[in-house]
Amino acid sequence: MADIIFYPQHVAAFTITAITSEATGFEKELILDRRLATYWKATSTANQDIEIDLGADYADHSISSLVFLVYLNSTDDWGLYADENSDYSGEEMVTEGSSGTTGWQTIVATFTATSAFRYWRIKLYSLIATPRIATIYLGPHYTITCRYNKNQIESEYDYSGVKLETAYGGEVGATEQYPERKYWRFLYETLDVTNKGYLDSILALSKGKKYPIAFSDINGTEYYIRFMIDRLNARQVEHQLYNTGEILLQEEYGDPT
Repeated sequence: MADIIFYPQHVAAFTITAITSEATGFEKELILDRRLATYWKATSTANQDIEIDLGADYADHSISSLVFLVYLNSTDDWGLYADENSDYSGEEMVTEGSSGTTGWQTIVATFTATSAFRYWRIKLYSLIATPRIATIYLGPHYTITCRYNKNQIESEYDYSGVKLETAYGGEVGATEQYPERKYWRFLYETLDVTNKGYLDSILALSKGKKYPIAFSDINGTEYYIRFMIDRLNARQVEHQLYNTGEILLQEEYGDPT
């Protein structure tokens, strides 16, 4: 048995209301377009604040993780703050850290779940490199314990030259040719009731295979993936899953690295 972690986000759950600076062609909206190949970029190494509003139904969203694909210098720092007030006059620090690596990287932070705050803010400071962010996942996280197929051995593949139905951000669309990606297979039938409940929640938040999800494999390596079921559209994913007994995850294409 092994644990894998999903970091889904209800994509309608928040908007980025303000950002300290944005370079032309790298506006803040590109953080939320669900495309890894497009990104926001600041205009300088001055401290940067990314302000987030979960919306009027914020209490319906349990927030317990932050995942973001970011370009930072190894000594750059970041922090996540939350507040009940739109002016952030009473903000509380939720979690913080240092980059530790120079270049594009996936930063993952988990914390005690809360639905008490509508307004969130990511702070980037002590900057040496001009920061960039390709995507942010702010939402719940679920640890699912499952058994891999092939006699409990992880089924993970690289392949190339194969035409795949995939999305380049947004909904699954046209068939395109991509150089390489990974996919993982798991047996649904080995999940207990609790883990099946977690999977139901993940499928609901990601709309089946419609939206990408942040995902940590058994080695703690982060990927951006989708649920993939051959020949079926997003509405049929759940039905097919429960009839075939197999979960197929496929790596999302388009990392800015």
